[in-house]
Amino acid sequence: MNRIQKAFGEIRAEEALKSGTISFLQQEIARRERRKKPIWAYAVACAVLLLLVGGGVLYWLYHTPVSYISIDVNPSVELELNVFDRVIDCQSYNDDGEVILNGLELDNMTYTQAIESILAEESMQSYLGSENAELVFTVSSEKEDEITAGIESCRGYAEHQGNCVSAQSGSVEEAHEAGLSVGRYTVYQQLLESGYEITPEECRGMSMRELYDLLEQQTQEDSSQSPQPDKDSTASLPEHQGQGEGNGYQWGKQNGQHHS
Repeated sequence: MNRIQKAFGEIRAEEALKSGTISFLQQEIARRERRKKPIWAYAVACAVLLLLVGGGVLYWLYHTPVSYISIDVNPSVELELNVFDRVIDCQSYNDDGEVILNGLELDNMTYTQAIESILAEESMQSYLGSENAELVFTVSSEKEDEITAGIESCRGYAEHQGNCVSAQSGSVEEAHEAGLSVGRYTVYQQLLESGYEITPEECRGMSMRELYDLLEQQTQEDSSQSPQPDKDSTASLPEHQGQGEGNGYQWGKQNGQHHS
């Protein structure tokens, strides 16, 4: 029996009244004790809540892709980058690309580190060492200029005479639906626009050099079939407009917004 009960034991009153009064006083004391809880307890609770919410946001930011870099030669691979320019996923888009990625752990690397690792891979070297190898990087990102500059600073880019082009962000989803990297899909679209009939499956099995050669051939055929201006109209053109330079291979890269 506590002090309250002892005190009430000496008071003459109905048992029901005494019991109800004791119960009320005990509840009131407990309520006031809870109100005396130190403020630091509430501060800790708020801090824990902020950590949980902030951690969730940080996790979401880290694992959300915002930029894409495809690396195409014969192998076709693609890196997905988060807002911190770290690799959060890598995909192969043909059998050769799968062989390249098989022995690599690229997650959480910077994209420049990942590129150097891919280009240094022994199985990739056999493709890059070919006389007709064409190494193409395709960037789809709101930070295109910054990422392109990073790619061009890589040792392997200069060593293997890489080319860097850009792709619209909307083409990434279309490329993946077709089973192609964004870089290979860019050339595939250019071939279709030129009138050449090709399937994504055929495109997937060809090297970038072969695809660009097809584009060059198609462009030359289109040029030969175009009506030629007569001599009088040609003579009237300014000299710098009378001679065209370039070919379909270069045209294809320029239409992908080539960065030299």
